[in-house]
Amino acid sequence: MRLVAAISAIVAFSLASTAHAAFASVVNQCDTSVWITSTDSKTGPTTQIASTGIWSEALHFDPKTGIAITITTTKDGLWTAASTITYSYTINQASNLVYYDLDMKYGLNAAWTKGQLLVTTPYANCSSISWLHGVPPLDDRTQACQITDILLTLCAPE
Repeated sequence: MRLVAAISAIVAFSLASTAHAAFASVVNQCDTSVWITSTDSKTGPTTQIASTGIWSEALHFDPKTGIAITITTTKDGLWTAASTITYSYTINQASNLVYYDLDMKYGLNAAWTKGQLLVTTPYANCSSISWLHGVPPLDDRTQACQITDILLTLCAPE
């Protein structure tokens, strides 16, 4: 009977944890498809997201590294030095915080210049990240918030 109670408690805790899971998401409002690859200590599959499409993954902790979500406008862009946006996050479990930021490698792709690259959370007290026309601001830095959903909108309205 104790085993059944223990298993029930574990299942209830697991369900409660997943009911409040937070997500890292990308909304593609650009005129072109993008390819997204999520990498922690292992590289995940590359997924094509059409214009107006949405991609999402549950926030997760990797004890070896943070999470880097790379976005390109070509299927093999991650491997061919194409212009790449890196939308990254890491979780500090002890302080219940998620740290998030943007980075760009291999130059500015014309697709990123329409509108802004915008990272937001559901909380007004958490800082957003805005790159107008795909250009990082001079005071660009990593932001932190209580663990919650984080959303990158590509080509968001200004």
